[in-house]
Amino acid sequence: MSVKTRIFITIATALGLEIVFGIILLTGACSPKSDELATFMSLDCTSCHGSTPDFPVKGDTVFNKLAAAVYNNDGKVEPLQLEVKGLLSVLVNEKGSGLLQRVPQPLYDARGNRVVVKTGTKSAKEIAAVYNYTFFVEDRSLGIHNASYTIQVLYDTIESLNPSFDVSKRPI
Repeated sequence: MSVKTRIFITIATALGLEIVFGIILLTGACSPKSDELATFMSLDCTSCHGSTPDFPVKGDTVFNKLAAAVYNNDGKVEPLQLEVKGLLSVLVNEKGSGLLQRVPQPLYDARGNRVVVKTGTKSAKEIAAVYNYTFFVEDRSLGIHNASYTIQVLYDTIESLNPSFDVSKRPI
């Protein structure tokens, strides 16, 4: 178990949060109580989404839910999750041309791996962009659970680093 994982578990436990398979379970309308956990864990995608991710596109399997607009500015409306993936690739991609890969002290290498910067300083915009990028990558849903929020935060993040990026299709 990594040091980060141990710190995460220690903090979550100290706050009285329940952790199951790396997911912090919060109390509230959409989170199970302990006695409901077995039922919750047995649910699959169809319980909430009506279908499983089964729409193969570009090597990805995503839900067959088209986006309301072309959010990633690539000229074509795609399934929602691919639009979000496109926005994430504006920040970091395997070509090394992402915004976080082209700052004076790159935060990601040309293959998209995180780079530890030991000297110098980072702007608040760069730090916030790394946080937002990591948040949505680690969520692993590619925006399917809250598309409007995901797209708006990624728009704000990209626009802070590249003011000329077209955010006119921002969801409401």
